Amino acid sequence: MTDLGQQLSKIQADSITAVESDRKSFEMFVEKHNALFKRACARKPDIDPVQHLLGVLTKAHIEEASHLESQAKSAAAMRKVLDENLGNEHAQKFEELGSRQFALVTHLWLYCQGYIRMDFSLANDHAFNSATLLSAMTFASTQELRTQFLESYYLGSERSPLAAKKPSKLMLWLKSLFS
Repeated sequence: MTDLGQQLSKIQADSITAVESDRKSFEMFVEKHNALFKRACARKPDIDPVQHLLGVLTKAHIEEASHLESQAKSAAAMRKVLDENLGNEHAQKFEELGSRQFALVTHLWLYCQGYIRMDFSLANDHAFNSATLLSAMTFASTQELRTQFLESYYLGSERSPLAAKKPSKLMLWLKSLFS
């Protein structure tokens, strides 16, 4: 396993549903971005590798979004032709590879954001923007996609080692009552 793959495994990102259902895209992602991750870790070894992972995932997300946006018109035209010629039921069986890779990267990116306990409202905005872009290319609704992306964020947040260290507001309030 590569260093990037090891880091994703260490934070359990390799076990999320999006990865489990598309292992080949996950392996392609790891292979494509491993060298960048290794360079980042080698240049700044004093920084937590999860922070480097977030940087690599942010870069990958920007690249995948840009690629998807550049292909949006042709993908929409292809989807329209498939729908008209095959019918909606059969047309939904075709999926553009770029949209699958974008969805995978978005899930990993949001998982990592949850894992390092980044602000939810920012993650929600990222999930909505990604879902809006992806829904234009697929048959899924924006809200359905946003919900799926946020599931990855919540899972990362639950698995975060910071989750146990940060007391909830309710616990803080209860402690203030009894102190």
